[in-house]
Amino acid sequence: MKRLMMSDSGKQGDWFSVFTILVLAVLAWFIPSFVGQSLGIPYWVIAIVFCMAGLLITFTFREKDAKGRGRKAPSISRAVSALGFVLVPVSVLALTGLGFGLLIGDYQIELAPLTAQAVTSALWLAILVLIAEAIPEELIFRQALLGKLKRQLGLWQAIAIQALLFMVWAFVFVTLLQWTGFTNGWSIGWDRALQFLSFGFLLALAKELTGTIWASIGLHLGYQLASQLISRGTFPMIKIDPISQVEIANANIWLFVIAIPAVICGIAMFRRQRRRSFS
Repeated sequence: MKRLMMSDSGKQGDWFSVFTILVLAVLAWFIPSFVGQSLGIPYWVIAIVFCMAGLLITFTFREKDAKGRGRKAPSISRAVSALGFVLVPVSVLALTGLGFGLLIGDYQIELAPLTAQAVTSALWLAILVLIAEAIPEELIFRQALLGKLKRQLGLWQAIAIQALLFMVWAFVFVTLLQWTGFTNGWSIGWDRALQFLSFGFLLALAKELTGTIWASIGLHLGYQLASQLISRGTFPMIKIDPISQVEIANANIWLFVIAIPAVICGIAMFRRQRRRSFS
């Protein structure tokens, strides 16, 4: 009876942790964004605050072993290899998506000379996306929050709910900014909601299939970098013509980087789970 009561208490604590993580994630992005835009603070400073907030939230709610110790962080070499292993195919898939749109006549692609300024701009954006989005969001949602959900639910339910909460987080965060009048050009509609939902689903699958959070960080970085470079018209050597078709180009990138891989990874995860159940 005592063990059962402790188990029930642990489950209630995990659900409370899930709610707390979600609320802290909203505040961790809303407050620095609001204060930063109000005071004119450079975005790279805000990005560092995002990253540190993500690290702090994840450290606070980290999974512990039987001795109450937190799990060891992966080595730098493993992290770099996981990032590289994911970034290469993501880049190929993003270019394939752009090529698909060109093939079916959605837009034209204008090739421009490769300049040092374009490369520098892309590298700087990659750093910002990594520290402001990929690392903190993956640590919070695919590490801390998914870990808590897996203790309460089956794997598929946990993956689905964290993807839904990822979408809810984006909605609440952007809505709060809109209410304050500091949107910084950010908006979220049902098309973006589908993007966040499918993105969260695939990111969790990537983390579970590979066993490392760095795989989902690499996927997050690759997709967001390609999408934002296209949206800003700063993709090295590539520009969409007409510019009004940029959203179509991003939809094609989503199709090849997120939607199709999500189905493939989902099938792979299903087959893995089935094999384990029969072994």
